[in-house]
Amino acid sequence: MVILETFNVPLFPWPRTITQAARWLEENRDAKKFLLWVELFDPHEPWDPPEKYYNIYRNPNYNGPNIIAPWFHSILAEDFEAEELENITALYAGEISLVDHWVGELVKKIKDLGLNEETTVIFTSDHGTMLGERGCVTKHPAINNPLSQFITNVPLIILHPDGPRGAVVNDLVWSPDFMPTCCELLGEDPPPTVHGRSFWGLVSGQETEGREFVISGWRKKKFYYVVDRDWRFVFSDNTRPDELYRIVDDPEEKRDIASQHPEVCDIMRERLERFFQDTESLNP
Repeated sequence: MVILETFNVPLFPWPRTITQAARWLEENRDAKKFLLWVELFDPHEPWDPPEKYYNIYRNPNYNGPNIIAPWFHSILAEDFEAEELENITALYAGEISLVDHWVGELVKKIKDLGLNEETTVIFTSDHGTMLGERGCVTKHPAINNPLSQFITNVPLIILHPDGPRGAVVNDLVWSPDFMPTCCELLGEDPPPTVHGRSFWGLVSGQETEGREFVISGWRKKKFYYVVDRDWRFVFSDNTRPDELYRIVDDPEEKRDIASQHPEVCDIMRERLERFFQDTESLNP
């Protein structure tokens, strides 16, 4: 019989998911090898965290509505009062803290079961969201504001038994690199159809440079986001002008300087075209 005495499970789906993951670990603790994929779905709208987590961030003087799914109202920041945007951000932050807590519970369970010396934990996400940045309140690229760092930047945290502690890698990797990285950690060769490459050498210090550039995209509206160490470039399939931002001068992407640097835009478009050519050569 499996008993999880330390888990107080409310009706929210995230702690229930973690609790089931912890139960699975208990039942499979003696397995020679295992892979456990835990999909929490959150932080995702509706942003309605328990009061305990919401109260960490909320403005006690706010008396307006809790807008837990902003895009039902509008995706434009100008359609919200400043206090409403502040409260939406507090709700979102509360939801993140809830997820953080329960991910911590799962890591603690790995330790309590004595699996931490032979288990690697990788934490990441699929996308971010805008909370007023660039005038939007949405996770989707909007017609007036396509892809940006606020949507495409995601967390990537790796806990490895023999890995460095507290190391921060300030370099470019992207989601196709996750799988070949896991293969390297397991001592396996990735399939020839894999487009990514392992970045574990960056983490361990055996390599000093990541990717030359990375690409994000939203195929539905054909928005693409090309980033290197100096520039961020937005391409919208010729349906709107290109956008270009210089990272060191404009980290929040407020000043589009594409018209001043057409040569950089050409380089970024060429990289995008090269990427699609490379993907066509793969044989899944």
